[in-house]
Amino acid sequence: MSHTPTALLSSLILIGAATVVAAAEPAAPTAGPPADRAWKLVWSDEFDGGAIDATKWIIHPARPWNWPGIPTSPESNNLRLDGQGHCIVELTRDPDGTVRYPGGLVSRFEKAYGYFETKVQFTRQPGWWGAVWLSGHP
Repeated sequence: MSHTPTALLSSLILIGAATVVAAAEPAAPTAGPPADRAWKLVWSDEFDGGAIDATKWIIHPARPWNWPGIPTSPESNNLRLDGQGHCIVELTRDPDGTVRYPGGLVSRFEKAYGYFETKVQFTRQPGWWGAVWLSGHP
């Protein structure tokens, strides 16, 4: 595994504080990679198993999250596969107001150059900040 500044690491992190609501229908996907090159698939995950594949992902435990005036608690079950090809990363709120949150995922894939694609659906619920990061690391 390369640890050069040009190596890329994708991360999936979801941070926020709100109740869960049904998401709108996802937008239609684009047609794929640019047609001016010969692209070769070198890594993928369709989340089609019964659990997150530890050979493809590093599952980070939830760090303490102290939000003023809102009780919080880590909940590993809020990061899971739904059995329909989706990785679910969610916040939930208990009847007493405690917000339960998962850790995050970091892929075990590193590549300096190429075409990267992800299909992600974020909620439009106010107060949520979702992200997929593609970044280098030293």
